[in-house]
Amino acid sequence: MMIKVGLIGCGTIGGAIAKEIDKRIPELKLVAVCDRNEVKTRKLIESLSQKPDLTTLDEVIEASDLVIEAASAKIAAELVEKAIGRGKDIMVMSVGGLVDSLDLFEKVKEKECRVYFPSGAIAGLDAIKGAKESRI
Repeated sequence: MMIKVGLIGCGTIGGAIAKEIDKRIPELKLVAVCDRNEVKTRKLIESLSQKPDLTTLDEVIEASDLVIEAASAKIAAELVEKAIGRGKDIMVMSVGGLVDSLDLFEKVKEKECRVYFPSGAIAGLDAIKGAKESRI
């Protein structure tokens, strides 16, 4: 089963995740990306064999089975809330952004969504592989 992935944040970490999905994880399809820096994001898309859509944050969430946040701790809680509100699983790279949002975990339980927390930003690549292997 192909899992549709949306990526929010296409900087160093997000770009590395996109390239890893594109080259090494055929069970995942990168369908949509967004970032504040449109020029850099378009360059990333051009470097990929998969050509995800460059869209808005909300459109990324809507198009995806799994949302990957690689943007900023400042928006991590907002993204988790939006993703679980739409019944989407999410991997949060900026876990520090959830320190003051522990109430979100009750909502996660209610919606039966999964929230993945890699042990560190670089470990995110291994976490994506692990999630694929456990069939998200």
